[in-house]
Amino acid sequence: MAIKMYKVTPDYVTEPSDTIRESLETLSMTQAELAEKMGVTRKHVSELLMNKSRITSQTANQLEFVLNVPAKFWLSLQSQYDDFIEKQKQDELLAEHVQYADKFPYTHMAKLGFVPKTTDKSERLKNLLRFFRVSSFDAFKKQTEQNPLLVGAFRSSSDKFEVDNFALQSWLQAGTLMANQISTENFDADQLEQKIPEFRKLVQSTDSEVFMPKLQKLAASVGIAVVAVPELPKSRVSGSTRWLSPFPKAIIELSFRQKTHDSFWFTFFHELGHLVLHNKTPFFTINKKYGDSLEEEQADQWAADTLIPKCDWQVFVSEEDFSKHAIIAFAKRIQMHPDIVLGRLQSDHYVDYRQFSELRIHYSWQSKKLTK
Repeated sequence: MAIKMYKVTPDYVTEPSDTIRESLETLSMTQAELAEKMGVTRKHVSELLMNKSRITSQTANQLEFVLNVPAKFWLSLQSQYDDFIEKQKQDELLAEHVQYADKFPYTHMAKLGFVPKTTDKSERLKNLLRFFRVSSFDAFKKQTEQNPLLVGAFRSSSDKFEVDNFALQSWLQAGTLMANQISTENFDADQLEQKIPEFRKLVQSTDSEVFMPKLQKLAASVGIAVVAVPELPKSRVSGSTRWLSPFPKAIIELSFRQKTHDSFWFTFFHELGHLVLHNKTPFFTINKKYGDSLEEEQADQWAADTLIPKCDWQVFVSEEDFSKHAIIAFAKRIQMHPDIVLGRLQSDHYVDYRQFSELRIHYSWQSKKLTK
């Protein structure tokens, strides 16, 4: 006899019992005869024909001998049927929560390639589950509403600049997925401190296509995955430092939020400062101010002193010459890019933010690629 070996599609499924009945009709075989030839009870065959009993490996092999249809066909048929039913159940459960997807900046996430483009809310919710690597809505809701990682974010925020929890969660998840693709050594704090001068040398480069690969390679050698992820609307985040359990690897995620060379590098060294100075605690750089906590102030000062040595800075500002020529000359002397010096002068209110803008290097995101 011949049975059509077709693949069941997601919108249509053949029940295993229907195919068994078709086979019995073709062979003019009764249920009782099938039970006898398989060596099972009539009750078992009856349950197979009512889909109350699944086709196991043993049953599939019995059907192969009796009906002359390969066991793998029966197992595949059962598997496809089970998958279809499970997806139906999941769709029914998710249908009750499709509005939850509206909490996320889905359209922007799709533009960045984080999730597939779609306007169907049910598909959006399923895509978000896949993006966050969870299998149920309950797990998804718990992860996005009770994530202890966000404590640092809201500690660093303020009422004036409210952070969108769901946008920030999405940004973090995108960074985690990217970081998981980067192979690193186990984190080594001693090696990190020894290589700080090498990190500092990279600041003189302004071409992101040159310095980012070098930065990622150097960081990976000491157990840090550095990733750049465009900011999502209302996430208001410039950087984040956190750990992948059980802590063999750290993540520094940067958004290039200010889209300037000096801001990027100060944020990077600020986040690096947390790894040098503090325990394995997550930290966030929200907006341009990093919060009022002692840890944030320490990381801020560490970054400033690493980029521009404290003694050199004190001598420079004491001379009170903040002309463009003096800025460039000082930067050359300490082997630092001039916009880092300019940014420090502006931050410390020695010069106005509108002055010497020609020294500042600007970037833009183009299809997830950073360009000058």
